[in-house]
Amino acid sequence: MYATLRESKAKLSDLVERASSGEEVVITVRGHPKARLCPIEAEMPLDGAAFVRELEALQTRYLTRKKLSPPAEALVSEFREDRT
Repeated sequence: MYATLRESKAKLSDLVERASSGEEVVITVRGHPKARLCPIEAEMPLDGAAFVRELEALQTRYLTRKKLSPPAEALVSEFREDRT
């Protein structure tokens, strides 16, 4: 089935339902195919250990600061010392 982008916005729930039942839905923009909705082949089993490993990998990948900032108490006491 082909659907325009405008039609897809209006009938997304219906198109997702059709795709999940096995029908391929192609979304077009100005007459050119741009995206395809299709059913998921198989569900991935939920593996807690694998999820934790992936989360740790993402944390190290996107960690922006290597060193943690000092606690607020240390900053306040340092600021007070500078004022005296």
